[in-house]
Amino acid sequence: YPPAMEGVELGYTWSFMYPTTTLATADGTREYDLPDLFQQIDGDFHYKEDVFWQSITHVSEARMLELIEYTEDEDKPRYFTTRAKDSTGSGGQRWEVVFWPEPDAIYTLTYRYKAYAGKLDAVTYPHPLGGMQYGECIIESCLAVAEMRGNDEAGFHQERFMTLLASAVAQDRRQSA
Repeated sequence: YPPAMEGVELGYTWSFMYPTTTLATADGTREYDLPDLFQQIDGDFHYKEDVFWQSITHVSEARMLELIEYTEDEDKPRYFTTRAKDSTGSGGQRWEVVFWPEPDAIYTLTYRYKAYAGKLDAVTYPHPLGGMQYGECIIESCLAVAEMRGNDEAGFHQERFMTLLASAVAQDRRQSA
C-alpha cells in the first residue's frame, strides 16, 4: 500500500491486488482449495453466463455448519464460506471455500479475491503483482528504502519513487475505472 501523498489517499488499494479467476466444481464435492495468494473473497461467486442462476452468497462458517448438519441437499450451490486450512507454519497460510448445497454437477464459477503480494523468489513468484507496467516504480521503492536505511535520509531514489508512484496510481485508477 503506497504512502499518502498529494492525489493519493493513505491506504490506496491497487486494482491488481484483486484478481478475478474461476473455480470448477465437481459433482459431490463441497470443499475446494483457493489460490496460494488468497487473502479474502471480494463479493460473491457467479455462475458462467450460460447458467441462469443467482450468485452464490457468503455466509459465516457457523451458518454453513448449520446448513450442512441439517440438510443433505445436492443442487446448484447457493451459499459459500471461506476458512483457513490447518497449517504447520512451514509455508504460507492456505484457505478453502465450502459450498452449500453440495454441487450436483460441474459448474464454472467466477470470483474476485484480495491477494497477498507474495514473497518474490526465482521459482514460485518471480514477478510482483501488477507486472511489468509497475516494475520501475517497484524498483525505485526498494532503492528508496535501501537509501533510507543506508544513509538515514531520503534522497534521489525517494524523490524518483514518489514521482513514479503518482503516475502509477493515476494509471491504475484509469485501468480500473
